[in-house]
Amino acid sequence: EISSLILASTDSINSAFNIANAIYSAKKTLLEKLKNDLQEAVKEKNLRLTWDINESLKPGSGFSILFPDHSNTCLRFQFESGSLNNLNWGIRNADKSNFSEPLFSTIQNQMNSAIKTGKPYLKLWPWYVDNFIAETGHELRHWDKDPIPWQMINDGVIAPVIVSIAEKTRTAISATLKSVDQR
Repeated sequence: EISSLILASTDSINSAFNIANAIYSAKKTLLEKLKNDLQEAVKEKNLRLTWDINESLKPGSGFSILFPDHSNTCLRFQFESGSLNNLNWGIRNADKSNFSEPLFSTIQNQMNSAIKTGKPYLKLWPWYVDNFIAETGHELRHWDKDPIPWQMINDGVIAPVIVSIAEKTRTAISATLKSVDQR
């Protein structure tokens, strides 16, 4: 039905393209808001944010929250496909190195108990999930076509959810990471 309205006249077609072009700009502005909201929130919790979402929106882009008291392990939020699609989040080493045993299995078990049941991926991700249903009631996986993540960013509600997850993660795996860092 919307297609019929767009095709109804030259003005409608022009308006539709103007709206489509403005969406990219709005997303860019909202991503900057999310980055700023996260930077402010992590600073208050003695965490650190790294951000690698740029204008190319390439696969593998995302952001990480690092735990300053542990050298390399982070909570990573990563879009597996381009254009901010297929969001996964979980535990990864910031330098993208593999986890060794028994650390891999220990982190997986701790996160399954403390947060929710996740999956491992190779030796890179001892634990990851692909939705925010338990945390927000929404999947928040496909940002390319879903307005809900953008509404949540605009309303300022997603950054506190992410930082809350980071705090729970730090609590869940802190003792394990501390013992590894001391070796």
